Amino acid sequence: GAIAILRALVQAEPENLETSRALAVSLSGLGSARLRLGDREGARVALEQGLQGARALLQSDPRNPLYEGDLVAALVRLSSAVEPARGRALLNEARRRTARLVEGDAAIAALAAEPGPTAE
Repeated sequence: GAIAILRALVQAEPENLETSRALAVSLSGLGSARLRLGDREGARVALEQGLQGARALLQSDPRNPLYEGDLVAALVRLSSAVEPARGRALLNEARRRTARLVEGDAAIAALAAEPGPTAE
């Protein structure tokens, strides 16, 4: 299926971050679908793989807010497929990362609101 094709593309072109992201997001989506169907173990496996991919992407570009958002989403999704203690730890990490994203957005908004240089 689509996951196998994406895996082959990532293996052939590991430097292609767009394809790596597509695989990570697809694995997370597959995990969520399996969870809805009651396949908790299948969901956990797919969600773990999606989380691993999201972490790798962020490691390759730590300042990329899209990758940070993908990681937060992967953490939240996996939290519902694991034992409660691990789920809480995943949600705590997601909360910390979200706070950093919000702080970054606020800093950008503050810079944008500052008046620019004036001509004298």
